[in-house]
Amino acid sequence: MKKLYFYSILCLLLCLGGIATAEVKVFYLPDNGYLRVEGQLAMEPSSAPLSFLVFPNAQITEFWVEGLENYQIERGSQGTVVTFSVGTLAHSPILDLSYEGFLSLKGNQITLDRDTLWFPEFSFPVRPPTFTAELPQEWEINMVQRLHSEVKSTSSLTTWQPLAKGYPEFTVQRKEHLSEERLSQEHLPEDNLPMEQLPQIEQVPPTEEFLSRIQIQVARLVNFINNRNTEGIENLVSSNLQQQGLPLYLASFPKTYGGITSEFVTHPTFAEEPFQVVFITQKGSMFLATMSWHEANGALILQNFSLVPASQQVPPVVEQSLKSFVQTLQTAVQLEEKDQLESLISPQGRVEQIKEFLYTLNTNTQWEIKYIALEPLSITVFVPHSPQMRLLLNLGLSPGEENWLIDTLDVVPLR
Repeated sequence: MKKLYFYSILCLLLCLGGIATAEVKVFYLPDNGYLRVEGQLAMEPSSAPLSFLVFPNAQITEFWVEGLENYQIERGSQGTVVTFSVGTLAHSPILDLSYEGFLSLKGNQITLDRDTLWFPEFSFPVRPPTFTAELPQEWEINMVQRLHSEVKSTSSLTTWQPLAKGYPEFTVQRKEHLSEERLSQEHLPEDNLPMEQLPQIEQVPPTEEFLSRIQIQVARLVNFINNRNTEGIENLVSSNLQQQGLPLYLASFPKTYGGITSEFVTHPTFAEEPFQVVFITQKGSMFLATMSWHEANGALILQNFSLVPASQQVPPVVEQSLKSFVQTLQTAVQLEEKDQLESLISPQGRVEQIKEFLYTLNTNTQWEIKYIALEPLSITVFVPHSPQMRLLLNLGLSPGEENWLIDTLDVVPLR
């Protein structure tokens, strides 16, 4: 009898533990409507058909559940429907789900509720997860059941769990004002700091200890990027880079690239001299980072940073061919030429998802290739989507019979 009671309590604790660890992360930019949602959801046993509905033009970037046999995505003016089937399971499977897109919501106060379909409506029961939303610092979430709030230099985090099993909804509102103290901290140029607060610059040959500290800081930066740790990155960079949004940008590095490692290309010959490091992704893409660090209060702080894809010398004929491809792609999207657009996407790729996402982009301003990587072949296309939002489209390409074909698409939003 005691054993039965013990195992009952153990099972209850395990179930509660599983519910507590279910978390959904929300990244939302209210000024332009960009929304990214990712997380894991515990599916409860049910005989109902397996499907869910989310807002129109949502791009499903990750979808997986143990025992997945097949799935289908259908899009319409009312929403995006995902229907799938799984084999017979003896336990509650975990659904890995990520999606992104733009919501057509404007104003100084915006409510994300069932009408917006910002979060999926499931045909099957799921355990209520904990939500963590990240917003720009000038916006805040208005709710009473919050579990935790944290304000960072460029964004704010709010964690909450819905009180009931109903549809999760929340309201964001623009802050009417910031305190004078916060304004002075955020907007005071570094050149106006009192002289005693400015770091001393000494261009002296670095010691082995200094080079070792630089290597450690770069390793910490790469580790924080791999863990999508915005706070950790903030602790390494200057206030100027924080205001420019660098921590949020690096923490939003597409997960499809896999893990990142680093290799030094050059080393600084004196403190604060710029040097270069190559970031190598598990996917095979390489990015060249140029950076400089300075000493402040006994710690090395990242003062300057730029990141561009590293590539070999691109033959002019290939570069011209890729530029022509991007022009053809933009024209097909602008004129909504379905057949032409589909001919530019690999049949083995996510044709419908990529096509529907491209249709949401602004085509009134010319798209521009910023970078080309040859091995594997990929291009980074700059899209000025709106005055508040610029996008980088990382397109993995392969040669087709008549044109280049899009194999993969990753999106990096820039504020």
